Amino acid sequence: GDILLTQNKLEEAIVAYRKAIGAEPTIVTAIANLGYTYHLQGRNREALEQLNRAIELNPNLKWAIELRDKIQKSAP
Repeated sequence: GDILLTQNKLEEAIVAYRKAIGAEPTIVTAIANLGYTYHLQGRNREALEQLNRAIELNPNLKWAIELRDKIQKSAP
């Protein structure tokens, strides 16, 4: 998923992250990156769901916490 994300192939990255999460439901990096990818698409509700899930699994995931807070502050 990460390579696809860097190539701006967002839909393909989402599929790859979901596949990784399906194989390993607690894979924090894939969960957080899925949230980030959703954010890039403007799908902030889904982004928040994934970011919160990643933060629950790793409360020290600073970039995910910062992104979550940014999304929450920009929400109407």
